[in-house]
Amino acid sequence: MAKEYVVCIDSDGCAIDSMTVKHIQGFGQAFVEVFVPEDRAEEGLEKWKEINLFSKTRGINRFKGLALILEEMDLEKETRGDYIQWTKDNHKFSNTEIEKVCKTTTNPIFEKALRWSRRVNEIVEALPTPKAFKYVKECINKLHEKADIMVVSSANRKAIETEWTDNGIIDIASQIFSQSDGSKSACIEMIKEGRNPEKMIMLGDAPGDMEAAFKTGIHFYPIIAGEEEKSWKELLETYADIFFTKGFDKELQDSLVEKMNNKFYETTQTVELILHSLDIYKYFFDDKVTEIDINPDTKIFIQKLVI
Repeated sequence: MAKEYVVCIDSDGCAIDSMTVKHIQGFGQAFVEVFVPEDRAEEGLEKWKEINLFSKTRGINRFKGLALILEEMDLEKETRGDYIQWTKDNHKFSNTEIEKVCKTTTNPIFEKALRWSRRVNEIVEALPTPKAFKYVKECINKLHEKADIMVVSSANRKAIETEWTDNGIIDIASQIFSQSDGSKSACIEMIKEGRNPEKMIMLGDAPGDMEAAFKTGIHFYPIIAGEEEKSWKELLETYADIFFTKGFDKELQDSLVEKMNNKFYETTQTVELILHSLDIYKYFFDDKVTEIDINPDTKIFIQKLVI
């Protein structure tokens, strides 16, 4: 029997401490292997991290993230147009979906994107299973007393099931929605059917999670990147009770939104470079760079606004 409340939870970087390692060792590394010329490999990995970890596009679907970086790095110039348009026109993204396209087009970019995505899965599956953030299990158990727990993630289903199983929280989830089920907002719309949106909330670590929540008319609670344990602890000790007893009024919701906005629009990214690296020159002309420090050990630390 359905419970009165619904809590939707993102997985990577929100419930599970998997975001950084997956993007650096998995998505980013595979991107460099498949798409990036050898002399731009370091730039490619840094750009992947910037788009997927340190900016407002954090948590974007892998195929949409690929479209962004191909354009930003000006790669696959002759073939990327069809692929970029495909990511704009579609709402479901998975290897299965892109396999369908490969059967109907001669544009090699789709086969290349599929090879990259398969390589990502291969690398990620070989990584040690990441742990849930501290307080996650305790908090989800508390939420489950009054709410149905729905996983709403842009990760692939197999990875979600493995990680939630290994962390002992899979049985708490009533249902799992992954990248193959559609966008996060589309998944929330499906969950919303027959429910009261005032008694629904999305937990997420990225602006995209927040946008999906507000687009579908439900509440949002941010798990702040870099402050995940604190975010879960505060939800456990304070905000869960507020949500269940009197809900999130506009003032409270606005204050939580401000926390998310401050993270992605006003914080800084530290970039470490070796003194003689040619990469430093691009930062001299970047208007988002606020400080450049050269240490005695010839390392350079750059503070850059994340927008």
